[in-house]
Order: sequence, then structure tokens, then C-alpha cells
Amino acid sequence: MNTNQLIRNIVKNKRIAFVFGDPAGAKAMIAISKLIRDSKEFLLISDRSYSFFSEIEADVSIVINEEELFSKFADFAPQLIFTGTSLPVSVELKSLKYGKQNNIETLSFVDHWTNIKERFIDEKGQLIIPDKVYVIDSNAYNIAVKDGLPEKQVEVISNPYYNWLSTWKPKTKRYSFYQQLGINQDAAYIVYAPEPLDKFNLKEKYGFNEYDILNDVDKIFKNYSTNSKKEIKIVFKTHPNVKKEEVLKAIILNLGYIPDYLIIISDIDFNHLIYYSSLVIGFFSNSLIEASILGKPIFRLLYKLNRIENDPLNGKEIGVRIDSLKKFSEILNKKIL
Repeated sequence: MNTNQLIRNIVKNKRIAFVFGDPAGAKAMIAISKLIRDSKEFLLISDRSYSFFSEIEADVSIVINEEELFSKFADFAPQLIFTGTSLPVSVELKSLKYGKQNNIETLSFVDHWTNIKERFIDEKGQLIIPDKVYVIDSNAYNIAVKDGLPEKQVEVISNPYYNWLSTWKPKTKRYSFYQQLGINQDAAYIVYAPEPLDKFNLKEKYGFNEYDILNDVDKIFKNYSTNSKKEIKIVFKTHPNVKKEEVLKAIILNLGYIPDYLIIISDIDFNHLIYYSSLVIGFFSNSLIEASILGKPIFRLLYKLNRIENDPLNGKEIGVRIDSLKKFSEILNKKIL
């Protein structure tokens, strides 16, 4: 049975409230809702708003506090609450609590291999496990069970958003999208899509953060910019958990300036951003998986990673693993510079 049919069976004949915070969870929940949109009642709820809601034609109710969230539930009277799993934890755990307190079936989908158990621990340290936790593959299943989630409540399904993304086509023309970015039509750009390692003090765990890598990349681009007439930009796509102002301050702190070749973007349609790029660089985020589905060259800058077991994409065949700055410089010169 394929994933779409499996999901249809899971949600069959139920009034469903889909709840999500971060983009990855939002995309998965919206993709599931599209599988039932012609036959069943559902409600999409989030505590955040993203530009891609309109791109994928999702009518999402935005709530700003617990009172508004619970009011939505009371008015809609769901038979099933299906959540994403944001980090840091937020609206999803409140929804799971509400479901348990009101005898409503609860399900959650985990879209990555990292911090699976932590996604179900609230601010008081309480573990809130839904009736079923869906994870993306057998590796994620093993991690979840090893972390202590009940084996009978964990099940594998593939990410429904990736099925949708595999058939995606751009709606905005290249010329118009370049205007949105504010770059010349004859320029090329690289997308930098890192995790917020710095904000969450993860340098000790991984051996580096996003600004360490940017500092290295800057050395390559400074040399390039003085010796070439071709315009190349790097578009730094900020993570949803980090404000643009925080990124600007961190770049100035680490590089000492904001390079002319760098464009910092916080809210733009990610699919179009990837589609019109020359290549994508990063570490191990879902953004790289999405870029892979869209057929873009991906380079994972892991030459400073301290332990191979800290790479959740190891063995996943997502992009090219870069083990030295020299290798990355050579690839850039061959691919784009």
C-alpha cells in the first residue's frame, strides 16, 4: 500500500484538526489534508504564518494563544487531532494535551531524524505522547524506540509532502522572482540553508555553527569577487526559528561586515528559491531533502563536523558531502565561479 492510500485509511471518515508550527510540519500536514480535501471536513491551524501557504493553496487559521487554539477546537469539534512536531515545542503539544483531556484521538508526524523524543516534552518536562507517532523511515523508528517511545505507538510512513513536491511546477517566472530577490537577471545565486546551530548553542555538539562555515565561504568569495566579472550571489535563507535581525548581528560579529554578495532572506517561497538557484549548500536540514527532490546540486559542508554519528543524513544519498574547504572551492570553480 502506498503512502497516500495508507494516510487516507488513517484519516477515513473523521473530522480532523491539523495543527503545526514549523514549516516542515506545516507542509506535511497540508499535504495530508490535500489527500482528503474533496471528501472530508478538516481544519488547518498554526501559530505561525508563512508565504508558502498561498503558494500551495492552504487556508490556515492562525492562533496567537492557547485560548484561541482551544476555541477553534471547541467550535470545530474534531474527532482527530493530527500534529506536526516543531522544535522548540509549541502549539502542537498544547493540541495533544487538549486531545487527551477531551478523549480525542491524537496523531503526530515527525519529519526528521533528530531530537524525536524531545519534540514531545513540554516546558515542564512532561512527556506527551499521542496515540500514534509516525516517523519517516526505519532509522527514525529505531531512534524513536531507543529514545523510549512505546514501540507499539511508533509507525513508519514516508513524508507526504515529498510526494506532492515531486510534481511541483513554478508559478512565478524567473524574471519576476529575480526582481523579488533584487538581483540582476544575468546573475547566478547559491542558496545557503543552514540550521540555527548558533542560536541553540549546538557548536559543541557538532563542532561548528553556520557562521563558522560562512566565514570560510567568505574567504573564497572575497578572492573571487576581485578577479571576476560574473555576478554571483549567496542567498542566506534564515531558519524560521531565527529572526533576520539576529542573523545580521551574528554575521557582523563573525565576519566583521555584511558582504555585498550576500542576500539575507527570511520569508520567500522556498520552492522557487531552490528552483532558480545554481546550487544549494547546507548541513543536514529538510531544506536539502526538498532541494534534492527538485533536482538541484547539493553540497553538505561537513568538513568541521566532529562526529559522523551527528550527521542524520549520513548514508541517505542527499547531496555531496564536502570534507574540506579546498574541495568546496574546487567544486565552486567548476560548477559556477
